[in-house]
Amino acid sequence: MREVAPPTLQATPPRQQRPQAAVRSGPVVSDDKLSSFETDDGTTLLLFAGEFGPDDGQRIIGALRTTGAPLLVLTSEGGLVSEAQMVGYFLRSNNVKTLASGLCASACTFALAGGVERGAFEGTRIGVHRASLLSGGGSLDDGQQLMANFLRYFRSMAGSVASERMRRLTLDEAVELGLIHETISMNE
Repeated sequence: MREVAPPTLQATPPRQQRPQAAVRSGPVVSDDKLSSFETDDGTTLLLFAGEFGPDDGQRIIGALRTTGAPLLVLTSEGGLVSEAQMVGYFLRSNNVKTLASGLCASACTFALAGGVERGAFEGTRIGVHRASLLSGGGSLDDGQQLMANFLRYFRSMAGSVASERMRRLTLDEAVELGLIHETISMNE
C-alpha cells in the first residue's frame, strides 16, 4: 500500500480566467454526476459519481477531451455496461488513469478496468456480479453474446456471482485480479 498526502482539490475556475483558455475549449465540467477539479500543481482531475446512464459515456469522454484530465475518479453503483465500456475503451486508448473511490460496483468496474493505471482509495468497495439482461429475459444466445462481449472487453483490458448478489472484492483481491494496481491511503 502506498501512502500519499490527500490532494487539495479546488473547483476549476472559469475558462476565461485561466491563461491556457486559448488551448482548451468548452465549459468547465460540472453537473450532477460529473465535475472537474484542479490540484495545487495545476493538474485537472475528472470525477464521475452516479450510475452510468444513457449518454454518460459520451459526456465523460467529452469532458476528458475538454479538460485533458489524466485521471478519472469513479464512484458508482453501476448502471449501463455499454456506457461504462465506451468510457473504458476511451481511457485505455488515450492513456488515462482511473481511481475508484467510495463504491465502484457492477458497470463501474468496466470503466475502472479501462484505466492504463488503476487504483483505489483505502476503504473503497469494489463489487462484481454475474451479468443480467435488462429485459429480465433473453435467450441463451443473448446471454452467450453478452458474456462473450464481457470476456473480450476484460481480455482487452487486462467465479460467477448472481447479479442480485453483489460480490464485494477486498482491495487485496482487486489487486490480485489485476483490476487495480494499488491502494492509496489518505493518511500522511
